[in-house]
Amino acid sequence: MRGRVFKAGLTALAACGLAAAGFGQATVATFADPSTGTPPLFWVTDTTVLGSWTGNGLTLDLFGTNYNNVQMNMPTVGRAGNLLGPGVVFFSNGANPNLFAISFTSGFIGEPTLLSGQNSIFANNGVQFYYHGSLIPGLSQQQFAFSFANPLGQGTALRTYTGSLTSSAFGTPEPFTLVLGAAAFGLGMYRRRRRAD
Repeated sequence: MRGRVFKAGLTALAACGLAAAGFGQATVATFADPSTGTPPLFWVTDTTVLGSWTGNGLTLDLFGTNYNNVQMNMPTVGRAGNLLGPGVVFFSNGANPNLFAISFTSGFIGEPTLLSGQNSIFANNGVQFYYHGSLIPGLSQQQFAFSFANPLGQGTALRTYTGSLTSSAFGTPEPFTLVLGAAAFGLGMYRRRRRAD
């Protein structure tokens, strides 16, 4: 029994150490393109970008958990050439009106000339991720990208696209995680000592 308690304490300490070292880069949220062209997800002009999906078929993978039939709303974002101003992207479904959100202070759009292998919309400046309306703590180097597909209206004032999402961040430990790991180790050592007496 003492060996099991001591092992549990060491496991907690190891977890605490891994948390202190910080986690590597991880995927935050992704979705595959839910449309084949109509309706589109993005409406783009030379000065604005707007995103919306109100139909079915968008499955948002959020930290490895799938949410089906998610709706997306990206209110109009200003653009000057290939540079985007600040914006926010909201995700919701019937059970979760504030499921997930991404905010950013600026970004890049590779449009109207889409280069092969280039993200159509990319942002890593001032990116924040929110879950159920609250900022997700302990993240750094957040970034996201939309990849456009199925272009329509090329050469006109209004172009439309479908798209998919990728996003990632580096994880850093929350203080509570460190305290919990240290407390578990301390409790294990205390119990071991009491049983040895």
